[in-house]
Amino acid sequence: MGARRLALLLGSVLLGISAPVLAQAPGGDSGEIEMEGDQPAPDEPTEQEPTEPAPVVKDPKVAKTWLKAAAQLVKKGDQLAKKNDAAGAKTQYDNAITAYQKAIEASEEAAAVPITYELALAEDKAGSTVDALAHLKVVAAAQGQKPDLMKKAQAKLDELSMKVGIVTLSIEPAGTQISIDGNAVGEAPLATPLTLMPGTHTVSMTAVGYQPKDVELKVEAGSESERKIALEAVPIVTKPPVLEPEPEKPKAEAPSMMPVYIGGGATAAFAIGAAVTGILAVGKHNTFTSPDSTSPERKDAQVQGKNLALVSDICLGGAVVAGAFTAYWYLFKWKPAHRAYEDRDKPAAAPVAPDVDAALVPKINVVPWVQPDAGGLVVAGSF
Repeated sequence: MGARRLALLLGSVLLGISAPVLAQAPGGDSGEIEMEGDQPAPDEPTEQEPTEPAPVVKDPKVAKTWLKAAAQLVKKGDQLAKKNDAAGAKTQYDNAITAYQKAIEASEEAAAVPITYELALAEDKAGSTVDALAHLKVVAAAQGQKPDLMKKAQAKLDELSMKVGIVTLSIEPAGTQISIDGNAVGEAPLATPLTLMPGTHTVSMTAVGYQPKDVELKVEAGSESERKIALEAVPIVTKPPVLEPEPEKPKAEAPSMMPVYIGGGATAAFAIGAAVTGILAVGKHNTFTSPDSTSPERKDAQVQGKNLALVSDICLGGAVVAGAFTAYWYLFKWKPAHRAYEDRDKPAAAPVAPDVDAALVPKINVVPWVQPDAGGLVVAGSF
């Protein structure tokens, strides 16, 4: 059964029908290779608890089977590449890369080195130059390998090194997360330089407490360069305490004389009214007492005189009230306010020391008073 399946797989490689995904069969001892879909589907789906992956068993027979399959896939990819079928060739090379990786997993460390070299060649054909270069470095650093293999690996390594650029990044601070063209590559400091294809690449860097930064790298084939980049710390903004402005002192205004003017005007008006009506009342009184006046004239003079006298009294009272208000406002309202307004900008006068001698002189003196026939005290004082 295992031989028949292997024959079917190799036949599919020769006919150009390559497996999209290759997987190792459960029976490691038989060296069987199965494609997805070979196993019959179960009647009912069953849920299985996740288990830890089984350790890879080193089996030279399985490794040899994978290696043969990978070689056939590479050969088919070369045939498609000659026909300018780039997409088909890329598919074959990718499947060959998977087969080589399976072969390496099943091989011992020493036996895996030649397979790693073949893997690098397949990656180069698939366009994965950076991966191919990394695997060639592994081969070049291996010990105890055949000189011919080492010579070919070094030659291929030198060839691919001229197709890429080597960039050493020195980034501060340590721990900065670094990504190239959106792909995470690690954190600063990087253990090894970056191997990049020629062209422009975007390096994105982020770190806690620092402003993120993007830097463009222009890489040329066969070049080696070093870039030192330092992130800027996030600025700490402190707001100074806001001091409330002192309220402006209200502008002093001179006290108004308007109440005084109004009171004085009212006083004058009432006084004039009282004088005029008083004169008219006197005239009516003369008419009333004149012997030449007729009875109707006396009667009219009597009525009009009383009315004029009443108006005169009212005006006289109004003049007195208005005059009193005006005097009060002038003496006790306007004058103190005007004095304070004039003294607002004058410096405060120094306190005057009291006159000690005057303070010691008593204002009231008590002296004895003696007469031959009497006696007593005399009190004299000054106020």
